[in-house]
Amino acid sequence: MSIKPWGIFVPLKIQKIIYPKEKIEYEGPYILATLLRRVSVILTYYILNPVKISANTISLSGFFVSFFCLVSLINSNYFFGSFLSCFWVLLDNIDGELARLQKNSSNFGAVLEKLNSDIFYIFLFPALSIGLYKDNLVSLDIVIITFFALGSYNIFRVFLSNYPNQLIKGKINHSISNLIECQFKNSLKQRKKSKLGSFIFYSWRNIYAQCGLNELCFLLASILFVYNFNILPSFLIFFSFSYLFISSFLFLGLIVVSILSKKKNN
Repeated sequence: MSIKPWGIFVPLKIQKIIYPKEKIEYEGPYILATLLRRVSVILTYYILNPVKISANTISLSGFFVSFFCLVSLINSNYFFGSFLSCFWVLLDNIDGELARLQKNSSNFGAVLEKLNSDIFYIFLFPALSIGLYKDNLVSLDIVIITFFALGSYNIFRVFLSNYPNQLIKGKINHSISNLIECQFKNSLKQRKKSKLGSFIFYSWRNIYAQCGLNELCFLLASILFVYNFNILPSFLIFFSFSYLFISSFLFLGLIVVSILSKKKNN
């Protein structure tokens, strides 16, 4: 790669470190992450790295941002909370960039990043549901469903990291197997071979995963709410039931894999 991506205003040799090819290929279709890279690489290289801010410091800062985000939502400050959710994504970009630039990646840093991600998934929408419930905009049933949906999704989403290749190949129609394989986070090579599989993966991931349209839609809904367009309850209900559906689908997937594993062993 001899040409930098658009808007990446750092030297090419630095860009190859701070925003490497594999990162560009994986997150290129993620809307918010791609947009924020145009800000984060500048902050990382020209400001944070020269003053020796560490990646772990940024990761720890993410915890504080998450806390204030959740408190804001619970207290019905929806715009500020949604803005902080986008700012959290910016920090999530920066900690990885600093770790690569300073060559100080560590297991501790990886744990911090995972905890940050878990907190974001588990508590963002539940905090929103509490705020809306306090404002009499959603029922207690919706609050309970939101907590259950996001909690279960956070448990089952681990299953989306690695495709159980050795268990399913040969058990399912090959073309269907290829489409399924493309939906797992680590299947970048498979997505390069299947435009349809890649399109499906990034379509749903942009909506429901971090760094895509999730936070941007939340920000837009909260801005409209400020101007008396009351779409936040509908926004919450849509995402809560969507995460519940995904969790149920993943649960069924685990059952299928377990059955296929037993048949293979027998």
